[in-house]
Amino acid sequence: MQARRLMLVVVGLVALSGCGTGADRAQVRAVTMRFFSALETRRGAAACMQLSPALRTTITQEQSLRRCASAVGKVKARRSPIAAVRVYATSARVDLASGESVFLSAMRDGWRIDALGCRPRSSGPFECEEQG
Repeated sequence: MQARRLMLVVVGLVALSGCGTGADRAQVRAVTMRFFSALETRRGAAACMQLSPALRTTITQEQSLRRCASAVGKVKARRSPIAAVRVYATSARVDLASGESVFLSAMRDGWRIDALGCRPRSSGPFECEEQG
């Protein structure tokens, strides 16, 4: 009887933990889609809101511009259908149909993009066009 109760508790905990991951995947997908949509429609401020503070700083420095909203328009990343979303605790990876990946981190104010235009290398970590 005690083993049966333990099994019910374990099954319940697994079910509850899956809900959070599903919600995280949906949020990660939404942030990625909002970013590419804003980029395509030239809404720089909206695109920048989806980026981590570190990536915003990197983009503005690389483009020698003061405002992220102006600099983000020069980023080479382009929308592609989402092929897969993976969430690992406080980080996530969105694989695009183009073969590129987008990396995100959980921040106090939600999920934010940390790296764009990432492609796997034959050895070692991903190589990214933009990363914070």
